[in-house]
Amino acid sequence: MEEPTMQTVRPKPLQVGATIGVLSVSAPEPATEAAFFNRGVAALAERNYEVVLGKNTAEQQGYVSASGDALAADLHELFTNERVSVIICAGGGVNTNRLLRYLSWDIIRDHPKALVGVSNPTVLLNAITEKTGLITFHGPSVVWDFGAENGAPEFTSTHFWGLLECREPTYEVAVQDGWRWLRNGELSGHVIAGNLASLQGLLGTPYEPNWDNAVLFWEDVAKPVNRLDMVLTHFRDAGVFDRINGMVVGTLVSCEPSDGVTYDRMLIDLLRDGEFPILAEVPFGHTADKLTLPIGAQLHASSASGVLRFEFPS
Repeated sequence: MEEPTMQTVRPKPLQVGATIGVLSVSAPEPATEAAFFNRGVAALAERNYEVVLGKNTAEQQGYVSASGDALAADLHELFTNERVSVIICAGGGVNTNRLLRYLSWDIIRDHPKALVGVSNPTVLLNAITEKTGLITFHGPSVVWDFGAENGAPEFTSTHFWGLLECREPTYEVAVQDGWRWLRNGELSGHVIAGNLASLQGLLGTPYEPNWDNAVLFWEDVAKPVNRLDMVLTHFRDAGVFDRINGMVVGTLVSCEPSDGVTYDRMLIDLLRDGEFPILAEVPFGHTADKLTLPIGAQLHASSASGVLRFEFPS
């Protein structure tokens, strides 16, 4: 017997004056980068949002803010706090997967609200969407985006607030100059999105996303092309590329060619047996200008349409 399809749940739109919860899910950046963190919190407050911090958000225990179970408890507390409308991850790190075994999917499912993160929180966002059906958001962080010296760029802010405040059944993003179709076609499917190395950490675990008919958005930072090849080959050999409908590659940051081989040349070679379309150079992830991406929403686009259209359940 086939298992029933998980119902997709759209969080309620953010309202001005609501309360935003902020927490760390890995690196102790609120403690080690206090100036950035404080600026980020102040930037949210300046937009007339009240800010509530998770208990361990500003703590430090070595290379993490706190143990996995303690940070999971912080997340549960923010989900169950009726005052909190949106939860934003403070920063990144490399150990967000420490939280996953401690999470209560029932708590999250019973208190649906928007959760936003970027970089390593990718594992948390996609695991929650997979396990609960709740749409999560790959978007700006408190420390590195809202807390930047000049604040979040207009492009980043426009798409972040625009998407989270959106009450329409769709959200559209016009294709920008510089975005490149490496392979033309129709992009259609549910969104899986985030940092490539972090997504790799979900392969073979109980939290792995459902790749069937998905559009995979991925980006990375500070990895030469040969290392990206290694990671993507793992996805290929795990069967991911036989199941997805399309791919969107972010603007890669400090991912230099290897022996003259660029990432797009590597990608076309690695995926030469596939037919799904590939759109590249889309700004999300580790870029200053970044789109916010709704993980779990449906994407419809094509190389001829000139627009990315995200669709939400009614």
